[in-house]
Amino acid sequence: MSVLPLAMAALVPLLCSFANAQGSKGFDVPEWIGAHVADQAELLAGLIGLPRTPFVDLKYTGPEETTGLRTVHGRAEPERFSITLAGAWEDQHADARRQLTRNVAHETAHVFQYSLGEPNEARMLHEGFAEAMAVEALLSCAESCAGDGHGLEAKLRRQCGDALRMGILASQDSAERNYGCGGVLTLEGARAADLPVTELYRLFAAEGRDELALMRVLEKKAGKGFAISAKAFLYGDYRLAKPSAVYERLRAGQL
Repeated sequence: MSVLPLAMAALVPLLCSFANAQGSKGFDVPEWIGAHVADQAELLAGLIGLPRTPFVDLKYTGPEETTGLRTVHGRAEPERFSITLAGAWEDQHADARRQLTRNVAHETAHVFQYSLGEPNEARMLHEGFAEAMAVEALLSCAESCAGDGHGLEAKLRRQCGDALRMGILASQDSAERNYGCGGVLTLEGARAADLPVTELYRLFAAEGRDELALMRVLEKKAGKGFAISAKAFLYGDYRLAKPSAVYERLRAGQL
């Protein structure tokens, strides 16, 4: 494992020690990953609104027994995050770069959440806001990032559709709900309020970081109709509805 400020790593790539970082089983982090993470983290930190690039801990546990399997797990703390990689990460291809960039964007968003105090909101709002910030940042940097913001947003909508088919969101605790529907709700809320997702989160954090705080902020910034629809999105039963229709009515404040 290696730890260094990524801004420095980006400026002085020859001194970047990610390539020599080792996982718990002694596997070197593939060289391209250190340079890619350094570049993307510095760019995304600026877009998300952090005053400086977070520190990053990189680990690689080696290839998996199943050929082609590739996993990435992140964990954030104040001013830093870690990424643990396993599987087929040796080759630098587009899908690997996209998967890694999305994870960097998501964990950088979590660091932003910590910058405003302890992020003690419900899991759906914690992960949903992070996904929404990641989408917004990736859309903003477009080809400069390898994360495909449009693709990530489409993925969130597919995940949320799966959760809506499971039943009432408020009664679930699934990844599909927490990441997918949390991302959809906070993205649509920010757009309805005509605010960056980071600013919506800042207002939410100042208001108290619970569901009622979000509804108060949405009513104030996006209007009473959208706030009522956001509540209905969480507590309505849409198992028989098309997810796209649910999203359209949420966006229009008509749920």
